[in-house]
Parts: sequence; C-alpha cells; structure tokens
Amino acid sequence: MVPKKSSRPSEVAEHSWRMSFPIQERALLDRGDRNALKPLIKLLKRLRDKNQILSGLSSYSLKITAVHLSESRAGATMDWGEGNLPGLLLAALIKLRDFVDPDKL
Repeated sequence: MVPKKSSRPSEVAEHSWRMSFPIQERALLDRGDRNALKPLIKLLKRLRDKNQILSGLSSYSLKITAVHLSESRAGATMDWGEGNLPGLLLAALIKLRDFVDPDKL
C-alpha cells in the first residue's frame, strides 16, 4: 500500500491509502507490442498540466486509464505504434471521460 494524496485535508488518514502493484504495472508498460503506451501516458500528463479542468487528475489515474485502454477489447485491436498516437490519445480521452465524474474535477 502507498499513501494517496487526499483532496480533502480533513479526510481521515486510513482513507488515504491505495494498493500499489509496481511489478505488474512495469510488466504492462514494458510490453513489446504496446510501443506507444509510455508516450501516450506522457501526452495525457502534458494535456492535464496545460488544462485547468484536468488539473485535479493524478498521474496514477492517467496511467491506469492508458493501461486499461491497452488491456480492453477495443485496445487489443488498435495499432499501438507511435504513428497512431493521435488515435490512441482520442481513445484514451474517451475512456477517461467515461471514468471521471465531472463533479469531482
């Protein structure tokens, strides 16, 4: 378990933890058939950093969104070469929209 940054300072400490699986995450990120996964995550982070509306999203959330996309049925049929980064970004933003509650941004 690792500490999770709380969005509410008054939140009790036991509610500020999340599970961590660094070995499994590294294995997913280093898959040879997903060359654009790391660049996609970096692009999502840059987009978040330049967009006030997305500033509340954690790096972990963006990484998990990209990994979730790569492991989904739709992701399995996508071209994960870096030449398809714009298409992957669009698919990741759609997946992120489906995950995020707009009232919590």
